[in-house]
Amino acid sequence: MDIFGEAAAAVAKSRRNVLEFVRQDINLGFTFLDTAKVEQRLRETEVRDRSVRHAQQACDGAVRCLENVSDVASEERDHLQRGIDSLQAAIDEFRPSPKV
Repeated sequence: MDIFGEAAAAVAKSRRNVLEFVRQDINLGFTFLDTAKVEQRLRETEVRDRSVRHAQQACDGAVRCLENVSDVASEERDHLQRGIDSLQAAIDEFRPSPKV
């Protein structure tokens, strides 16, 4: 393999790693939300709120990474974006509405 082939292979591997990171961040966000639900049942509001914040951080990280990767098949990008959207909706649904 010549230098250009090696560079192309390195770029492709890097892109795959970033996409895997996005997938793992989405999974991590849902795990934090599952934890927050348990903490809510235990009436551990401070810990629950921290878990929700961590879920939001995971979601935000997935968004940033997906925005910064190029040359991704549209089907894969759409699939990951749906996962991010689903996570964000779950976070928004979990947050209590502000008191009036």
